[in-house]
Amino acid sequence: MRKITEEQREQLENEQIIGRKAKSTYEAYIKDFVTNKRQSLFMAFSELPLSAEKELMEVKRMLFAIDTLEAEIVSQIDTGRMATQVLEEAEPEQPKEVH
Repeated sequence: MRKITEEQREQLENEQIIGRKAKSTYEAYIKDFVTNKRQSLFMAFSELPLSAEKELMEVKRMLFAIDTLEAEIVSQIDTGRMATQVLEEAEPEQPKEVH
């Protein structure tokens, strides 16, 4: 077990909350959107001739934007998951004595 300060505990709890919200939002709204958008971009890409450079670059740009969005959200989810793990492994807080 490791000791964490009150400040660290507060930061980890905030990361947990953000991670849970990100996971909920991702599962409810973003996951299906990303999957469907990737499919439509793949279809668009496969139908374009190699000579359509501008259109191919636009498909690539949109795929990059989708991948970046998803990576950011997954990163928040993972950070929240790691914060939970650290909090579970931390020594329990000692009750403060009142004089």
